[in-house]
Amino acid sequence: MDALLNVIVIIAHVLTVVFAAKTHRWAWLFSLLSCGIMAYFFYYDRLVMSSIYNAYGALMAVIGFCTWKRSAKENERSIRWTNPVWTVLAVAALTGVIFLIDRHVSAHPLLDSACTAMNIAATFLLVRKDINAWLLWLVTDSLYIFLGITESTPRYILIYGVMLALAIFGTVQYIRAWRKMREQK
Repeated sequence: MDALLNVIVIIAHVLTVVFAAKTHRWAWLFSLLSCGIMAYFFYYDRLVMSSIYNAYGALMAVIGFCTWKRSAKENERSIRWTNPVWTVLAVAALTGVIFLIDRHVSAHPLLDSACTAMNIAATFLLVRKDINAWLLWLVTDSLYIFLGITESTPRYILIYGVMLALAIFGTVQYIRAWRKMREQK
């Protein structure tokens, strides 16, 4: 059963990122599926805050679907790149709060807390179509691969290896669209 769920998560996440990179609102439907399964995986593996994040991700998927416009071209025109200092400060503050809550539950409380904080910020930023979302996912996916290696959890190595490649794709797509938009101004 886990193998089937791994395949579903990978396919759903690939579709999430491809549609998100193309600023199509269908990304959020596949995100809802992926987040639901990942919430189960993280809870089972005692990474409680990451499980809670995925429940939050499911909620944000609903919000993203409702707020993104039907036209991918219209969504593409609203891509932004905000000052990353605010993102770093928000992630640091969230990490501290989550760590205080999580430190007695998770196998790797600081790393789990930091990944959760970055995912929370990245999901919020993606709803706003901010390039910083993709940059955070580059870091987060790399850290989850590290967790997979240190904990001998091949599921995370596989899933987040694919997700890291997709984050690279999404970053490139958003930066290209942002540059194109700036040139047209």
